[in-house]
Amino acid sequence: MSPTPTSQNDPKPFFDKDMLSFLALIAFPILALVSAVFGLILVVQGHILGGLVFLLVLTQAFAIGGLIVWTRRRRPRD
Repeated sequence: MSPTPTSQNDPKPFFDKDMLSFLALIAFPILALVSAVFGLILVVQGHILGGLVFLLVLTQAFAIGGLIVWTRRRRPRD
């Protein structure tokens, strides 16, 4: 019987370091910027409530999500 390599049998995590880097450095900042711009456009057009929801909820959620993913990416894995 030949031994099988363990690296092929171990499942690869979905959120590996490359995926976390993409989320932290590209995806979440772009989504936060787009939602902030869209919220400002809504406020300028007179849709105050919708604009404030975009500015205070979505933009902050994407910004905090980026920070959480950034700290998870930098944390050493055991």
